[in-house]
Amino acid sequence: MIILSSLAFIFLFIAIYQSFAAYNIKHSERIVDAKVGSMYDIRTIAIFVDGEPQPGMTEFSKDKDFSHVRCYVDGEYREDIIGTWESDGLKITGFTSKTNCNVYFVSPQEITITFIANGATFSNTPEGCTNSGANRICTCLVRNPATTCTVDTPTITRNTPVNWNILGYNTNQNATSITSGWNQAGTGIAASRTSPPVSNNATYFVISSRTVTLRNLIIDGSFETHNWPAWTVTGPSPGGAARNTFTAFGIPQLAGGGQHAVRRVASNLGNNGMSQAVILQSGHIYYFFHHAISPAGTSILVQSDVQGLNGSQIHFFTPISETWVRGNNLFTSNRSGSNDVILNYGPTTGVTYIDNAAMINITEAFGADEVNQPNQTWLDFNIDWFDGQQTRTVWNNLRP
Repeated sequence: MIILSSLAFIFLFIAIYQSFAAYNIKHSERIVDAKVGSMYDIRTIAIFVDGEPQPGMTEFSKDKDFSHVRCYVDGEYREDIIGTWESDGLKITGFTSKTNCNVYFVSPQEITITFIANGATFSNTPEGCTNSGANRICTCLVRNPATTCTVDTPTITRNTPVNWNILGYNTNQNATSITSGWNQAGTGIAASRTSPPVSNNATYFVISSRTVTLRNLIIDGSFETHNWPAWTVTGPSPGGAARNTFTAFGIPQLAGGGQHAVRRVASNLGNNGMSQAVILQSGHIYYFFHHAISPAGTSILVQSDVQGLNGSQIHFFTPISETWVRGNNLFTSNRSGSNDVILNYGPTTGVTYIDNAAMINITEAFGADEVNQPNQTWLDFNIDWFDGQQTRTVWNNLRP
């Protein structure tokens, strides 16, 4: 009986040992084989996201990135217990029943790249991008351990009225070259491509250019050649003093304007001025400007006229003071053929000098498509006086 009892005790001990050993093996395997999206024993694993503990988290988050594992035995950090993340889940080498591990995850960093058409157009919206008017906003995720990600750039088109030379992108909207690596070259169209690696939010502007030819329709607009046959003096007293009050004045004037400006002496006889006939085309847009000064500081209102349809005139008024003032005007002609351009000054008590007058056919130079025609803001900032004809390269957005 005693022998049987002893054997029963031995068998019971073996069964308990095997059960305990099986528990340890199973327990260990549960941790070692923990798969993405599942966490079997939260008593031995603590999850941290972006450095913060997640006590209520019972699964490995699929939308977070694994960072590292720190494991402890009896409260002491053990470098020899190593945690790695493989395709099928978390692997911990050296795990025992006394091991507790902190598993660290980090949130992916979202990078936003904004593409500004800058005068061009985008003809597609790549995956990961959204439309924002004429522009595109694209995002990508930096997934640990990577430090960068890439986006697909939109296809660039600019082929009206002629093909533009497309270079790529720059973070400066007024640049005439591209940011290193951001080339997307093409003539009229530049296909979508994968961007260089990015690590920070940024805005990129399309960089494009074309060549235009500008013609100043006004002859001797700087009054250097004293081409009086081109200019006609007008006034209320034919042959009298008022008609002779516009003369070449031999002092240095505006930069680029030579050594002379036309001088107008005040007259109380009524309006007098200067006119010149130019050939205009109905429906075309023209840019007209000139400079004037009243050295004595007398406030003078300069009226510039362009002959219109049925004898009408298009009037532009520019207040003049003791410093050089530029009068800028953009208008559409309603009459084809020879049209008088008049620099017209009303009765005043001061002296006025006029220099650097110009009229440019914008439609002829840039084409009839308004999208590719510059607005007055661009013209005022970019067009200086020139004589005759000028060929130049224009860049990017012409309608700021």
